[in-house]
Amino acid sequence: MSKKNTLIFLMDICGHEGLCDEFAQRYRTYALQDIINDAYVDRENCVIASTHFLEGYVRSEELWKQATLDRGWSWIKVQKTENFSVLGERLKDVGFDLSAENTNIIYGGTNTSGCVLNSSSFSLNKFCERGYSCQLYLPLCDDGQIAGINGFDKSQKAFARLYQYIKKENYIPNIDILTSYAELIVPRSDKRYDYIST
Repeated sequence: MSKKNTLIFLMDICGHEGLCDEFAQRYRTYALQDIINDAYVDRENCVIASTHFLEGYVRSEELWKQATLDRGWSWIKVQKTENFSVLGERLKDVGFDLSAENTNIIYGGTNTSGCVLNSSSFSLNKFCERGYSCQLYLPLCDDGQIAGINGFDKSQKAFARLYQYIKKENYIPNIDILTSYAELIVPRSDKRYDYIST
């Protein structure tokens, strides 16, 4: 039996730096680096996909370089307005099977109750509609566009909206909401990936 694939999907990973606090940006960076630096993740069965980076967002470009050039990850990019089938085609190009029966989705990004949840061609609800098992990894999420006095307040409001939506749409069986890296379904390898510093 073949190992189940995992797709890590990052929606608008650049964030909205002018609307987000620095702690949230640093925490998301840490959460992603925790995954990409794990030398025992099976990179043949685990791929990163994201929406395109915005011009001038150095943090996102540096994370991409670290993941792909130093740590051996495949990372594909899509426009969030493209058709969902484009994602499958680009993943085939790197030897990744996106079938719902064989793929777990780890999801994170900007605006948990907006683009992450349901307002883009690649939002979490689009994966649920197609029968994928999804893990919303909150350390990869941020909520710059929700009104609030700080990141904590914004995150609480976003989580409440998220919960109400997934309950109403009956997506609870499809989505686990997690905060610990140890709980993520990530294919493991017996062989350590030896990274190359660039």
